[in-house]
Amino acid sequence: MVELVSAFVLDLFLGDPPYSWHPVRILGRWIERAEPWLRARFSARTAGFILAIFLPLATFVIIWFFPELAFQFHPVLKSILYVYFLYSVISIKDLDSEARRVYTALRNDKLEAARQNLSRIVGRDTENLSEEEVVRGTVETVAESFVDGVLSPLFYAALGGAPLAMAYKAINTLDSMVGRKTPHYKEFGRASAKLDEWANWFPARISWFLIGLGTFFINGRTQEAWRVAWDNALDRSLPNGAVPEAAFAGALGVELGGTNYYQGQKVEMPKLGYPMRALEKTDIRQAAHLMKMSSWAALAFALLLSELSVFIFH
Repeated sequence: MVELVSAFVLDLFLGDPPYSWHPVRILGRWIERAEPWLRARFSARTAGFILAIFLPLATFVIIWFFPELAFQFHPVLKSILYVYFLYSVISIKDLDSEARRVYTALRNDKLEAARQNLSRIVGRDTENLSEEEVVRGTVETVAESFVDGVLSPLFYAALGGAPLAMAYKAINTLDSMVGRKTPHYKEFGRASAKLDEWANWFPARISWFLIGLGTFFINGRTQEAWRVAWDNALDRSLPNGAVPEAAFAGALGVELGGTNYYQGQKVEMPKLGYPMRALEKTDIRQAAHLMKMSSWAALAFALLLSELSVFIFH
């Protein structure tokens, strides 16, 4: 429990320094090296399936082994490694910084810079977006990333410590790198995309409640956040990201979703929320603040879940 809180606080105030041996960057290099090797020996779908199964399992074993080995030298070393790995999978500070970078550009009337900053955190085409579409893209990304960058890592850390949290991050990294629905990755990334969908299914479904709690400390629109998420996402077969996006839409009193373009291809996303007003640049700042407050609610949930797991299994 102390390790999880320590990792959370470290990320909240420090974020992730950009160094090459960051665990997630190491995962990325493994994926880059494994993909051509597997493609040369198996069909695209089989190669992708092998990678999607092997990488999370290998990550779990490695992250379990090294802290246990360190424990043989001194118990504190195991705790330090656990904190380090948990700190590496949480992304509160970085997500907040990326969102605020877009907001700062818009506040200074630099739309092109805002588009470029947004392109760092979204997969959609950004070069022709209006200011309102840039705001929408940023708010949607902050909402969706609350699940895979904060809630899901905390959820799996509560259930299985650093090994399970890092295994989840391996799944999430696979999806971000090879799970894209482009012709090149349509078959190879199929298993990674499906595994990420399964891994985030439950955290996404409880995110509506935690975002509602966070909303209470932002503007008091807790009931609206819960109602919009329930009406727009929880009762429909929509992607996992629709749940937190709908809750954010209700919390801010705006409508999210609509038309996006990915590599020039038009994709219609479901409308979430109610168009009470047009999106404004200050909604980015509000969304970032909401994400951080919801993260505290997620931490409380993870700590409760961790205690419950100890009680049940011990």
